[in-house]
Amino acid sequence: MDIKCTDYRGRIHDGGIEMAVIKPFRAYRPKYGLEAEIVALPYDVYNREEATEAVQGKPLSFLNIDRAETQFDTAVDTYDDRVYQKAHDFIYMGMKMPKENAPIVEASAYVSLVASAIIDTIKINPRNILILEDVDSYFNTKVISIETNKDKECYAKEIENYELKNTLFDGQALIDESIFPEWGNGYILLRHHMCKTAAFKSNIQLFFKEYFGKHYDSAIVIDMFGNEHKAKDIQMITTDNAMKWLKFDISYDYWCNRVGINDNTFGIVKTAHKSKLGNVQRMSYQMINSLDIDIMDDVMDVSKNYIIQLKKDDNVFLEYLSKNANFANDYDVLVALCEYNPEFRYSEYFRNRKKEIIRTYIKKFRTGKVIQSGDNLVIPRTAFKGLQTAYFDYFGRR
Repeated sequence: MDIKCTDYRGRIHDGGIEMAVIKPFRAYRPKYGLEAEIVALPYDVYNREEATEAVQGKPLSFLNIDRAETQFDTAVDTYDDRVYQKAHDFIYMGMKMPKENAPIVEASAYVSLVASAIIDTIKINPRNILILEDVDSYFNTKVISIETNKDKECYAKEIENYELKNTLFDGQALIDESIFPEWGNGYILLRHHMCKTAAFKSNIQLFFKEYFGKHYDSAIVIDMFGNEHKAKDIQMITTDNAMKWLKFDISYDYWCNRVGINDNTFGIVKTAHKSKLGNVQRMSYQMINSLDIDIMDDVMDVSKNYIIQLKKDDNVFLEYLSKNANFANDYDVLVALCEYNPEFRYSEYFRNRKKEIIRTYIKKFRTGKVIQSGDNLVIPRTAFKGLQTAYFDYFGRR
């Protein structure tokens, strides 16, 4: 009997019995110190009663997700619609869509924020977040506007003296250093119910102490909704553009209460870090579109030379794999096999896999993922102006 097997691309070899395709992946691991609270046996080794007992007093147990019915009375069936409705209500904050003209697309862009992949969490009482109206400025300039004609075809149109609006803070936040995580670097990207903001480390309380002086302990500030806050309690300052729930007529108190249900725990998506690409940084298509076509050959030089290096130098290729390994690809496995046996790089499997990976890289390059010499640099938008806006526009009214 002949045996055939499939390679990593699903191609069948040597006739006979088809074998399974086995691909490696990188696992998500619990945060250090919380392993015992998160890990759980496979969902199918428990009956319902055992699973319900196992999650008691363990809100972080993965079994709460694997066996969602444990959050309900035993009278509720495992596949009852109420089990799924609870997840829906959590994501949508209990928001009900109207039967006509429901903002499904708009809501879909924001309801998933609470389910973002995160690297850590931070507790912030939402009532200690000072939410202000953002500041807009306007100026006139010449622009190229992309518009559509009656046939729904795009075309570029030059417009002289066009009024543009620039939003000064655009949902950026300042977070007091007293609650900023020690491992954080400059800022943390936060997520919660229909809320997203880049919170930059700052000395909010030091600023308030210097501004209010002997009145600091009793000083009151007012947010954009007219709510009073004690200055000494404010942990973060942000603007309405960070609060996407405002687009759906959700009240301030309702949002605060929904955040409270989750124990005021915000997710941290990332912090500032070096470029994963080493001494280069990947441009966005917006950057590419803003450049003159006459300079594009020079713009693409770094990328083209890098592609040549990937093809010719296995060490450069392996370095690329190491820097771009994640749970969804096999890059770290390829690197490990080459470290274990350097001759592996000359195998047909490695050579074919290398061609496929480089081909994918080139495809992304052609969509505008061009690299340039540089590194990540996240700059807050006039952070001190944010504090000035707070006390000139709000404190001054008291």
